[in-house]
Amino acid sequence: MADKASTADKAGTATAVHPAVAAGIPGTRTPTGADGSAPFTVVVVGAGPAGTSLLERICANIPELVPDRPVRVHLVDPHPHGGGRVWRQEQSALMWANTPMAAITVFPDENMACEGPKPPGPAILDWARTATPEDLADPVVADEVVRAHPRFYPSRRTLAAYLSSVVRRLVAGAPSNVEVVTHADTAVELVDDAHRTVVRLESGAELVADAVLLAQGHHDVEPAPPALELARFAAEHGLTYLPAQYAADADLDVLRPGEPVIVRGLALSFVDYLVLLTEGRGGSWTRDAGGTLQYVPSGREPVLYAGSRRGVPYRSKLGYNQLLGEKPAPHFLTAQVAKELIARPEPVDFGLDIRPLIHAEMELAHYQELFTGHPDRVTRPWQEVEEVFGLLGSGLPADRARVDAVVADCVPDPADRFDLPALQYPLEGVRLDSPDRLHELILDHVTADLARRGDQRYSQDLAAIQALMNSMGPIFQLLSSNRLSARSRTRELDPWFHDFFGYIGSGPPGPRAEQLLALGRAGVVRFLGGGLEIVPDADRGVFVARGANAPVEVAATALLEARLPTASVVRNRDALVHRLYERGACTEEQLRDAPGQPAFSSGKLAVHATDQRVLAADGTAHPRLFAVGAWTAGFGPAGFPRLNPIGFMRCDAMVRSMLRLGAAVPSLGSAAPEVPQQVG
Repeated sequence: MADKASTADKAGTATAVHPAVAAGIPGTRTPTGADGSAPFTVVVVGAGPAGTSLLERICANIPELVPDRPVRVHLVDPHPHGGGRVWRQEQSALMWANTPMAAITVFPDENMACEGPKPPGPAILDWARTATPEDLADPVVADEVVRAHPRFYPSRRTLAAYLSSVVRRLVAGAPSNVEVVTHADTAVELVDDAHRTVVRLESGAELVADAVLLAQGHHDVEPAPPALELARFAAEHGLTYLPAQYAADADLDVLRPGEPVIVRGLALSFVDYLVLLTEGRGGSWTRDAGGTLQYVPSGREPVLYAGSRRGVPYRSKLGYNQLLGEKPAPHFLTAQVAKELIARPEPVDFGLDIRPLIHAEMELAHYQELFTGHPDRVTRPWQEVEEVFGLLGSGLPADRARVDAVVADCVPDPADRFDLPALQYPLEGVRLDSPDRLHELILDHVTADLARRGDQRYSQDLAAIQALMNSMGPIFQLLSSNRLSARSRTRELDPWFHDFFGYIGSGPPGPRAEQLLALGRAGVVRFLGGGLEIVPDADRGVFVARGANAPVEVAATALLEARLPTASVVRNRDALVHRLYERGACTEEQLRDAPGQPAFSSGKLAVHATDQRVLAADGTAHPRLFAVGAWTAGFGPAGFPRLNPIGFMRCDAMVRSMLRLGAAVPSLGSAAPEVPQQVG
């Protein structure tokens, strides 16, 4: 075969596809293997973390599924392969990964449950110890590698360097029958006939494929009607409106020093914008004599008035990862319970049937950890009360009363009690008489949360988060069975679960929360609280923000949406997806519980539940086109194996399904001539 990897340069003069290919007329065959077989050709569109994970799964599964046939893998992405667009190296070093190094790896370990092989590979900490000069060409990366430890949060530039090294490792160590061809290019169109798929690239090159895997990650979308109205108002009145987008891609120069800016959203995107608009503009950090972090302004910062529906920032990451008591096991929402729900004749309602069980699992795990890990803070041993806590899943008021009585008797400190409403909505019912009091209340909340999240004496918080994560398995069972109601899937499960988990279990690192406090004390950030309402005021020509927790009203000349775009196939800006949708070759997920019932759309790409094949508007599955990631239907995006085992399992199953095409049939493109590539 040719060299293990070759590169088609976007800037080069790529040769157009042979006319015989476009016409579907048999022509010269592609190069064949020793047994006369033509290469099985796969095109992976997107080479960020999802595409890199797919390449790892392809290389891992080929020796078992396609051992004797040449395989060619085209990896297509205009951004450096490995990090892709979001994790590209060309961004501010202030942008951090939201995952500690201990959890970052492309490669699965032996504990991962998947059908495919699990060959070992370096996690980011392993890579940091053996990084090459090529890996460390960026001084930021070289500095962070020296400081690496399991709880360290690397910059996105360092993560990009790791991911790029993984791609190089996979290419160099690919099975002997595999050739990987990389393209610094953008896929813009797919053309099908009965036997093959042609992937057209922006440069003019065309790739003939037996299978195509879409892994572009999060997509840009056209603004929804409410955002269009805000943008139109801003244009008419000379204001600034920054819609939902990646912070690293936003033009923040339009926000002037000292300008009042309303910020809608207090989750992870909010943290990214904070850093770029403060330290990114020359501000710095120092500690006073008591050790409290202080912000030293540069004078170039805008003033950020921030609020959201909940009104408080995401809770910070825990500063530890070990429980001190007995490890809890699923009790109320188990695989068996999921099977029983699936067997019911009526659709499963997430809000009625599932969410109460998730809450019960979290509460049980919380108290089991408190009683077994911190027995000095309770008045009775776990063995005496375990049976009562086992009543949590019944939903019966009498059982709830028995549990509450045990808690009142055995858990004297209110800080040790599981209070879900206070945990989830700490400003619910809060009404204060001044914006200043509300701002101070939220600062106090963040201060207390930061202290608690770093203190293993409250390890019951970790137990509750782990119980929430454990619920993903049964939920995935229900999704795969198609027994969740249409409304549950599109309006309850995805929005609620990801927001709730993000809020309590995947917030910013502790140092970022500490910086937010310093910015709040410095007056650079002012909190507006919950129930945030944005009103375009045409009379004054400004945006007006109002909150529900205090008589606060802020007029501003700029509005910043601190969140990522919501998934939408209909409004997708990706040229490839847009063209597929326009001709009915793909569609948004539309769900009904029964014929004639209302349809609910998730906005995500509709795919086959078992193998991720893309569904057309008529409901048929494409034989050769697959898709994976946060923008596709289902539960949970593809991601690092240790963080998202279900997403990883879905990727593995999809790749194995795709590779079986190569094992079962002759190359669908074997009757077509080889598409020449410009080799760099």
